[in-house]
Amino acid sequence: MPKFVSKATFVAAAAYPGATAQTQRGQLWDSLNAAGAVTDVARTTVTATGALVTTQCGVLLVDATAGNVVLTLPASGVATDEALYDVRRIDATANTVTFAGAGADTIDGAAAVGPLGHLTLRLPAGSTVWRAGGLGGATPAAAKAMLGVGPGYAFKNRLINGGMTIDQRNNAAAQTFTAAAVLAYCVDRWYGYCTGANVTGQQIAGSAPNLSVYRFTGAASVTAIGFGQRIERANCFDLAGTTAMLSVQLANSLLTTVAWAAYYATTNDTFGTLAAPTRTLIANGTFTVSATLATYSAQIAVPGAATTGIEIVLSVGAQVSGTWTIGAVQLEPGSMVTDFERLPPQVNLALCQRRAIRVETNTVQAKGYVASNGQSCEYAKFYFPVQMAAAPITPTVSWAGAQFNTPTFSYKTTQSIGWDVTGTGGTVYVYNSAAFILDSEL
Repeated sequence: MPKFVSKATFVAAAAYPGATAQTQRGQLWDSLNAAGAVTDVARTTVTATGALVTTQCGVLLVDATAGNVVLTLPASGVATDEALYDVRRIDATANTVTFAGAGADTIDGAAAVGPLGHLTLRLPAGSTVWRAGGLGGATPAAAKAMLGVGPGYAFKNRLINGGMTIDQRNNAAAQTFTAAAVLAYCVDRWYGYCTGANVTGQQIAGSAPNLSVYRFTGAASVTAIGFGQRIERANCFDLAGTTAMLSVQLANSLLTTVAWAAYYATTNDTFGTLAAPTRTLIANGTFTVSATLATYSAQIAVPGAATTGIEIVLSVGAQVSGTWTIGAVQLEPGSMVTDFERLPPQVNLALCQRRAIRVETNTVQAKGYVASNGQSCEYAKFYFPVQMAAAPITPTVSWAGAQFNTPTFSYKTTQSIGWDVTGTGGTVYVYNSAAFILDSEL
């Protein structure tokens, strides 16, 4: 028989109060639907922008032949609990179909999703977050492109350490950023900068599900703060000519606007300096934020020329006081926001070490015996835990030990580094007396 009422209306019917009865009605509906007792022969076809209602639940046909269509979902509430739309695009035009939440309602954390072709949208009971599934376009290829699905869906986030959990340089200690200076790297793979006055930044503990976030503290006379990451071309080459989604959690206790921008490098993995960048703007925009950490997103049309590496930059203006908090930053293939990808810590660390490796105290050592001063002993070597993307900048190392001359740099590769060691006579022992960073950042 035709479905004259939606499941949401049926399940929430006032004649059957109580949570247990509501659950039973939901199970009854699903059983009848599986048995074919209820069908969707009374389908709704939508052809223009507007607000959906619960009586349109079930199969919802969308025809965008006349132009772009934006559909606002019903507001959350008892009458909408378990509302379900099975959306099917029936035209073949280039016009877009987008879905938006009503008021503060979201769709998997985003205010809107689209453009889309086929999907299901469900509002769990008591929730204000619609769940999207079965996403896709008019063809299987379009569906995969929309979801960013290829041979596998792991490592969808092209930004490394987007959860701010790895901090090899500072180990969660505060870092001072000098105004109008060069980019300064902070938590792994991320850099910061400021103008007007110095600011401090620090990895701090987050709240579930965020283990960590990064926070800048403003200061008088500050005119701008920036925070960004340069993605090497090997990790974003396939995004060229496609759609990508940027999502980030932000909060600011003083300002209400956070700007974002995406660039691609002029030449392979070469972005220039803060004073003289060598990059081309892809897209930019702003997020309106509050003092409460929340998720914001933007869709980015990545040009075909963006095969040289991508840079994502977040920035604020006159942060003369208060704090700016950043977490869960993700750049992923496709045209919708998905859950933030949380990798195991050992995997996340290995990805970070491709560009920076912290060498702890007493890790690089050399021992031996020499008969006279200046005689060579042996190399002090360090083998990297992962192969770096490029040979690191030669580090400054503090040395300690017995009967040694200060080691001199000898060689470096993407897999190891070494120093020549000579002794003053007798048994020689030398080691690095402080931790240092091997850096090959972009």
